Amino acid sequence: MKKIFFRQLFLKNFLFCVLFFTSAFQLVNAQTNILKGIVFSDDGQPLPEASVVVTGSSKGVVTDFDGNFTISVPADAKTISVSYLGFKSQLVAYLGQETIKVVLKSDDNLLEEVVVVGYGTQKIKDVTGSISQVKAADVEKTTNTTIEEALAGRVAGLNTISTDGTPGAGMRIRIRGGTSINASNEPLYVIDGIPIEADYGIANGPEDDMSATESSPLSNLDPSNIESIEVLKDASAAAIYGSRGANGVIIITTKRGKIGKSTISIEASTSVSLVPKNRFVNLMDVSEWGAWHIKRKYYNIANFNDGIWNGGNETITDPIISDGTIEKLPSEWQSDFNSMGSTDWQKEYYRVGVIKKYAIGFSGGDEKMLYNIRGSYLENGGAIRNSTFKRYNLNVNLKNTISDKFSVKTVLSPSFVKKRGPSTGGNFNQRNMGAVLRVFTRRPDRGPGVFEDDEVENGGIWVDPITQDQINKNDNNTTDFLGNTLLTYEVVPNLKASVRLGGRMQDGKAERYFSKRFGRGNRENGVGTKYHYQILGWNNQNMLTYSNNFGKHRLTALAAFTQNYTEKENEYMYSTNFEIETLGFEALQYGLEPRPTITTTQINVLKSYLGRINYGFNNKYNLTLSLRADGTSKFIQNKWGYFPAAAFSWNVSREKFLKKSKTISNLKLRLSYGQTGNQGIPTYGPYAELDPSNYVLNDLTAAGVSTSQLENPDLVWEFTDQYDAGIDLGLFDGRVKLSVDAYYKRTEDMLLKQPIPMSSGFSSRLTNIGNLENKGLEFTLNTINVDKDDFQWTTNFTLSSNTNKVLSLGGVDQQLFGDQFTSNQQTGIMRVGESLGGWYGYETNGVFTYDDFQSDTDGNPIYENGYPVLNENSEYLPGSLRRTTTIPAFYGDLKYKDQNGDGVINDEDKVIIANTQPKFFGGLFNEFSIGRFNLGLFLTFKYDFDVINGNPYSLNRLGPNNNRFDYLNDAWTPENSDTNQIRADYTDQAFNSTYVEDGSYIRLQSVNLSYNLPTDLAAKIGMQSLKLFTNIDNLAIWTKYSGYDPEVSVARGQRSITSANLDYGAYPRTTNISMGVRLGF
Repeated sequence: MKKIFFRQLFLKNFLFCVLFFTSAFQLVNAQTNILKGIVFSDDGQPLPEASVVVTGSSKGVVTDFDGNFTISVPADAKTISVSYLGFKSQLVAYLGQETIKVVLKSDDNLLEEVVVVGYGTQKIKDVTGSISQVKAADVEKTTNTTIEEALAGRVAGLNTISTDGTPGAGMRIRIRGGTSINASNEPLYVIDGIPIEADYGIANGPEDDMSATESSPLSNLDPSNIESIEVLKDASAAAIYGSRGANGVIIITTKRGKIGKSTISIEASTSVSLVPKNRFVNLMDVSEWGAWHIKRKYYNIANFNDGIWNGGNETITDPIISDGTIEKLPSEWQSDFNSMGSTDWQKEYYRVGVIKKYAIGFSGGDEKMLYNIRGSYLENGGAIRNSTFKRYNLNVNLKNTISDKFSVKTVLSPSFVKKRGPSTGGNFNQRNMGAVLRVFTRRPDRGPGVFEDDEVENGGIWVDPITQDQINKNDNNTTDFLGNTLLTYEVVPNLKASVRLGGRMQDGKAERYFSKRFGRGNRENGVGTKYHYQILGWNNQNMLTYSNNFGKHRLTALAAFTQNYTEKENEYMYSTNFEIETLGFEALQYGLEPRPTITTTQINVLKSYLGRINYGFNNKYNLTLSLRADGTSKFIQNKWGYFPAAAFSWNVSREKFLKKSKTISNLKLRLSYGQTGNQGIPTYGPYAELDPSNYVLNDLTAAGVSTSQLENPDLVWEFTDQYDAGIDLGLFDGRVKLSVDAYYKRTEDMLLKQPIPMSSGFSSRLTNIGNLENKGLEFTLNTINVDKDDFQWTTNFTLSSNTNKVLSLGGVDQQLFGDQFTSNQQTGIMRVGESLGGWYGYETNGVFTYDDFQSDTDGNPIYENGYPVLNENSEYLPGSLRRTTTIPAFYGDLKYKDQNGDGVINDEDKVIIANTQPKFFGGLFNEFSIGRFNLGLFLTFKYDFDVINGNPYSLNRLGPNNNRFDYLNDAWTPENSDTNQIRADYTDQAFNSTYVEDGSYIRLQSVNLSYNLPTDLAAKIGMQSLKLFTNIDNLAIWTKYSGYDPEVSVARGQRSITSANLDYGAYPRTTNISMGVRLGF
């Protein structure tokens, strides 16, 4: 019934929009004259996109790149209105003339740009908090499939963390560092006034932590439909959102109509997407793989005794088949391998994908009615076979000014996303291995379509990645509807009352089928899963806004009451044993062994009272005070939280001693303090939970329930106090703009699972016990380097540094976290005095060679029980998780550091071996305009952080039938003893520093070239404008990292924090080369 309701509601809204706009486009024909003109600024520069409107009508146009315009004017028209942001509007008398020239004078009161803040807007000169803005023009300079991609490197203090390169994949955002371990670290998104909290897990269901790629919470939005993005970074700006503002706020405003002639815009582009061969990882070919097998067979520790290898025999049996009987010399076996055909699985599996995007928009309006309608379609074929991402978007943005006092704004945004493709990531074993790991592991002497027994996996069947993806299925579909209406009424002069009512409906499905012919499905005779969720939410905002000037005094006050309701229903089905598997997940009833269906319902309610006062004096001093009270259903007793904020700014450049400065055009100092909260915990986190629990009574199985989670009625919000000091500096009439911020954030009452006595029946309980701090510096520099009529060059540079540190953990020094990637070894650590995101393991230093073992006076090795004897008091020892743990240290074994010197390698020797927090990160954008050509070069960078390369860890644990990375060509042998690479037969399951790599990089994120056709030429072919563009994304990367890309983190949920920057079977990021055209009519 709920599905039917959703569909009916969607259809009603959609039909209303169609009917509304059909009537809105009716134009009244009248006798007209043609007027041509040009618009200049008072310093002689042409003004592009200035608005030219026939007063009292809907007829209007905007000026072109050179300030020119042509407009049809009714014969009875009296005046023409010309306006441009930052300049005084001008009324020009119309007396039937054919041409006019208009010069607009700058207006100091309007020249300052406007930014969107919580529940309103402010002029930049009056802003007291730390706010960064990304405009539509900045977004359009690069090709982005998600909003998060458009923010990377453009905002100081905002760190993007890519999960992997899957089309539409999630990209986590951290604003001024993470603040939590069990609650959310994601910012709050506000889309056209409606708050949306990120939930990365909803698109995938309760799968394993690395078995499915996270979906972007904003993947349903079209970045090219964005008017502006404001990032509220400090607490004085974000505190107005109270319990949801601890991680910053990102306000997204979609494009809206402008006064002027109705316009039609069309955009079409085509891209190719590929994994460049120079970024392929280095795997063995069949000849190298054969050589490695020969070394594994001949120099095997099991066949060593008193310095004699292979029992002294020169020949060996088949290096691959364990029970082979044919004996040959190693050179003869090598000759056999050399004659085999070799399959490069990366070359076979990756393809050149095609990305297509089409969009059409209608925009315009007059003083009474403004509209913007845009529809778009995106299809991303992906660089992996059998993968695709499709997105359909419609955005309807209306503003109806009914009278001088009353206006109505409506925004409707339905969308549909369909994803199909292979699962990436996965467990280390063959059965659950994702597609990319299969590319790495598949033996090079096999071609596509070969099914074979897996000796290591106890009789499982496995196959190549191409065949695997052709047979298995992995589909994700999401339908989203977001809309809101804002009513604004001027009660009395300077006092406005507003009511906003918005809603969101989302319906999603994730469906998978694993064939019984191989892999995961083989062990259970086929596995089908289906995850379905529905989200229904509404938001109500009731606001009073007062704004007035009293001489030198300026006052703006806001009072509001808001309500937010969200209901989410989940349904998860799992079935196995498919005798008939033709329909896969579409017919789970064919599974003869269905598991109980899991259904859940989560309801969250948030009510808030808030107020804010902005006071300015003499255009120099600005003060902002705000307070918000939030009441949530997530806590039992402590339902209400109170979040104050205060900020002050001083426009020093308006003081007499600087007002006449020829160098300093703007100087503003800012100070702020604010407190925000974090309620981003599971809906019923503080409550006792019951789970089904069957029991036996009188030899019969009876259904029952048992407590699965202890109640904690004392649980409260996580509180974050933030202090910020900033300076905004403008030099040389604004040609150089510099913003610098220093901040300190302290999070208290951090939510952690505290160990409790086992006698309670539970091991831990969610409790407020931790404290954490973040501190950092942010720099933003914008310069106009050259500004001539035929050549302009501008530069935008951001640089950020954030360090965080755990201050307390409720009386313990550290907490450890298991990780599925290493079969639940405790690799995640949170330790007092250290940062979040550390990895915990053993420190290694190459491999044991002859010099590490004892020898007699003649230099001959000393053997004991047939094996060499390690030097006394050695700092390094063999690991405790080797496959051959009964044998002492041996040549080619990894050398583990004995941290405490007790002569044993165990958990006491584990240390923090990786830090995933970058020391610096930022971006550099240079834009060159030569005539009508525009060239943009965008670099992003991160410095001094670690990446965990889990791919070799996986391969080194698997059996010999799997391929290896080619660095093992340098494996230790008696003839190649001066090496740091392990012996060919060596296997070690312990997580250690071998797999930690420096992830520092510089990326050429985008190269963009565009050309704007002259307006007169465009007019000759019936258009107002024509823009041709080409763009190359992710063109090059400079890094020491040996994997596909160092910007990767595949772990999900809490493990995305405790197991950050993990590269484990990640979909590689692609280079995208696009060409397109934008037409205006």
